[in-house]
Amino acid sequence: MALGGFLRQSTAVDILIGPFLDEDDGKTAETGLTLSQADVKLSKNGQALAQKNDVTAATHDSDGYYNCELDATDTDTVGQLTVIVHESGALPVRHEYQVVAENVHEWHVAKTGNDGNSGHSFEDALLTVSQAITNAAHGDTIILWPGTYSEGINFGDKELNLKGKHHTKCLISATDGPAISADSGDSIENLAVYAVGASSYGISLYSDSFVKIRHCKIFGRTDGIVTVGVCTDVLIERCTCSSGYDGVNLSGLLRGVVKSSTFYSDGSYGTAPARGGYLGGNAVYDNCLFEGEKTISSSVGAYGVSNWTNAAMNLCFHNTTFRASQSHADSIGNAIGFHAGGSVSIQLTFANCTFEAVVTNGDGDAYAFNLNSAGAKVVCENCVFKSSSENGTAYDIKVDAGSFVASNCLYATSSGTITQMNTGWAAAAETECENALTALDIEKIPPRSVQ
Repeated sequence: MALGGFLRQSTAVDILIGPFLDEDDGKTAETGLTLSQADVKLSKNGQALAQKNDVTAATHDSDGYYNCELDATDTDTVGQLTVIVHESGALPVRHEYQVVAENVHEWHVAKTGNDGNSGHSFEDALLTVSQAITNAAHGDTIILWPGTYSEGINFGDKELNLKGKHHTKCLISATDGPAISADSGDSIENLAVYAVGASSYGISLYSDSFVKIRHCKIFGRTDGIVTVGVCTDVLIERCTCSSGYDGVNLSGLLRGVVKSSTFYSDGSYGTAPARGGYLGGNAVYDNCLFEGEKTISSSVGAYGVSNWTNAAMNLCFHNTTFRASQSHADSIGNAIGFHAGGSVSIQLTFANCTFEAVVTNGDGDAYAFNLNSAGAKVVCENCVFKSSSENGTAYDIKVDAGSFVASNCLYATSSGTITQMNTGWAAAAETECENALTALDIEKIPPRSVQ
């Protein structure tokens, strides 16, 4: 009898039992059984069978499998737990589980391990992260020891913590799909993550919330980190993300916090532009760098940041740099440090930020900041804008549509209407950013002076 998995001592859990098959033909799934508390028998370490303590009846899930709830009393004994059900009309079903001590919260994975091990120490480590996820209970931590693990990781819904022993020596590498598919409540820390498939993400979040990604080096062929759907209350901190398209795609991020991280794209993914960040939603960014660098012949541009144009956006940036460069002689694409466009409502606040755009050799234009949205309101306090183009036009700030307000900012060339406020607004903009950062527990960085 194969081991069904590990259960934590004195912890309620929902297990899947089955399949229940017709006792006559042995293959037809029995989907309408009534499995009461008395029908589910448990044996702890080979002792006499007794009905489970949890009073909830098992309910059919699919294809003859039933969801069976166990309570803390059912799992109170460390060791082997046998579950047996013999219901009239169906063949008997038996499952074996291993109940581990309540204080066992860590699972170790190492290249010297074996998936048949307990996984509770380096000496008895598992071999694969996938096996550790299977064994782990809700909220457990998986410790990854140095080595390359060639497997795509999917956490399911267990809210796990995946931690590497060294952020460059513990590598998750996938050749197809995302290297890591996170789920709500997961934490990823101190890892190198590589996704090298034709169209692949380093770490993907699918309509998830309360995900934490810390101190990771991440590469994805198309996106380093991507949010698919609306993802809320996500923290990204001390990470380096790179790709051939978007260093990071956070177009669906709401109430997000991104701190002390670098996002880079070299624009090597087909005919795609180089975008350090593709942003949207509602988030605070502190002490970050976004860079897009296009070095191959192309008609598309390079962006430090470009925005998602299908939904309203409200973002606050503090002490962050946006940089774009286009350098191939045959290129005609533009370089734009920060681009905000579309017909949606856009509110952007910048304090102590730098915007740069450079075109060398090619014929493209350079815009340190380009605003082209009638519904946009942009306020910048104590910011620097720099642009240059060898053969095209360079604008430090170009406003095609929308409202742009600058206070104590340094820029030379501009186009469009820019409201310059040197008194009163500086304090208001700084207070707005400071309040947002304080509410999200981000240490305030003193503004640098602009001569």
